[in-house]
Amino acid sequence: MFDAHCHLDFEAFDADRDAVLLDAQSVGMSGLIIAGYDRERRALARSLAERAGIWATAGLHPWALLGKDDAWLERELEALHGDLLAGGFCGLGELGLDFYRATEPADRAFQQKAFVGQLAIARELDLPLVIHAVKCHNSLYEILRQEGVPKSGGMMHGYSGSARQIGNFLMLNLDISIGTPATYPDAHKLRDVILATPGDRLLVETDAPDRAPHPDRHLRNTPALLALVIAAVAKARGCKPDEIARQCERNTRRRFQLGDERLSVA
Repeated sequence: MFDAHCHLDFEAFDADRDAVLLDAQSVGMSGLIIAGYDRERRALARSLAERAGIWATAGLHPWALLGKDDAWLERELEALHGDLLAGGFCGLGELGLDFYRATEPADRAFQQKAFVGQLAIARELDLPLVIHAVKCHNSLYEILRQEGVPKSGGMMHGYSGSARQIGNFLMLNLDISIGTPATYPDAHKLRDVILATPGDRLLVETDAPDRAPHPDRHLRNTPALLALVIAAVAKARGCKPDEIARQCERNTRRRFQLGDERLSVA
C-alpha cells in the first residue's frame, strides 16, 4: 500500500508519530507522501522525508492563505521557491482553491493569485502538483487550462468533483486520488468517479489526520487506515484489494518519480 497524501507533520501526530509509522508498516504500508501545508511545517516534513519510504511535497495550502495579504504572499512564494530549489521535496503542493472556506470574492481572488504563483514555480522547476479543490472545479480547471501545468503533471487530491469532470483533469496530465469518503455509505457520486477513472491514473490516500473512514469518522485518521480506502475502491471496481494496492502504488511512484525504496521504521 502507498498513501499518496497525508499530513504526518501535523501536531495531531506529535505525541506518537513513530508509533503511527510502525502501525502503518505493520499493515503493509510501503510508502507515503507528506503533503505540504505552509512554511511553518515544511522543515519537519523535509526531516521526516529523510526516512526510508517517506517523501514530502512543499506548498501553500489554500486554508493557510485566509487573513493574509499580498506582502505576505510575496514573501511566502519566494521562500517556497528557495526551499524547492534546495531539494528534499518530490512535488509542489498542497496548492489550490477552496470556495467552501473562502466565500468572499476578495478571499477567492487571493486564493487564485496564490494558486497562479505556485503554478509558475511548479512549471519552472517541473515539479508534479498536489491540488486541493473544493466547490471550485470549473474555476480551477479554467486556471489550469490557461496557465498550464508542469510537464510532470500531478494529482487531484481527495477528488470531490463529478465523474463528468474527470476527463478535463486527465487531459491536463493530472491523476485522480481517492480518499476516505469512498468508505462512506452515501458515497454514490464518488463511486461513479472510481469507476470512471482509468486504472493507470488512480491513486489512493488517507489525508490523515483528517477525515477518518467509516464507521469511525469522529476519530483521528492514520495512514494505516488506507486499507479501508483500498477495500472500498476494490469493491466499487469489482476487483481484489491487492490489485488496487499494487496498481495505485505503481501509479504514485511513477507520477512523483520515486524509487522502489520501502517504508522502514526502526
